[in-house]
Amino acid sequence: MLPPKNKLKTVPANLVAAFDASGKEETGLVVVAGFVSSQTDWQNFDREWRARLKQDGIEYFHMVDFASSRKQFAGGWKENEPRRQALLKDLIDIIKSHVYRQFASAIEMKTFDLLSEKNRKHFSFNPYVLAARSCAADIRLWQAQEKFETPTAYVFEEGDGGVGMMTDNFLGDNLPIPVFKPKKDTTLPDGTVSSAYTPLQAADILAYELHKPHKDILAGKPPLSKFRWALEELSRIPGVAGYYSDDNMVQLNRRLDEARQTSQKRGG
Repeated sequence: MLPPKNKLKTVPANLVAAFDASGKEETGLVVVAGFVSSQTDWQNFDREWRARLKQDGIEYFHMVDFASSRKQFAGGWKENEPRRQALLKDLIDIIKSHVYRQFASAIEMKTFDLLSEKNRKHFSFNPYVLAARSCAADIRLWQAQEKFETPTAYVFEEGDGGVGMMTDNFLGDNLPIPVFKPKKDTTLPDGTVSSAYTPLQAADILAYELHKPHKDILAGKPPLSKFRWALEELSRIPGVAGYYSDDNMVQLNRRLDEARQTSQKRGG
């Protein structure tokens, strides 16, 4: 699905996909999720996003802190549900009005373990990198289906790990070198400030909301009978989250075996 025709006129040469991760290998589940929009619409998003946060005296939005009422949300938030809902609703409305599509990939560690050690090493895979690579592949497929040839830039949060592995995979797939930016304003050692790339804060909400139901199931809690309201609202954005089943991973491992063996025969 392409952005509305009235927005196509404002799309510059590059689309930008902003992704964030939720979960870690030791917790049993990794989710990478985010949105695609144009440079222009992301700039408009940034202005509206920062302005809304400023209304509540918030410097940046981090979903884990918000959900746990800690750090910036430690005072005046936990028992004030109308305030909490108002902020999150406004932020999700800003997301919905500026992005074109969502992409996500979830990987359980027990499933990732079906990928052979040889293939992990040869193809520079860890769960985070594989999930990110899957999202990028879905973006390329979407663009091909829509005959939308505008190049896409990929932005991930600094510090999530696997920078070298991610770069190797993107180059191997003939994708642009991924860019890594801070999720919040960061003061560098020389005193200069590296500005937050706020689309990563939007991706943070989606990654958290997609991770929560999976995490509950892994912990033995009963599946949710319906979406959390935030996830239900985000689900109105076109796009379906991907998930690696055991069969998916076995098939992937088989294809990688063949590719690795072919590469080795050629001396690669």
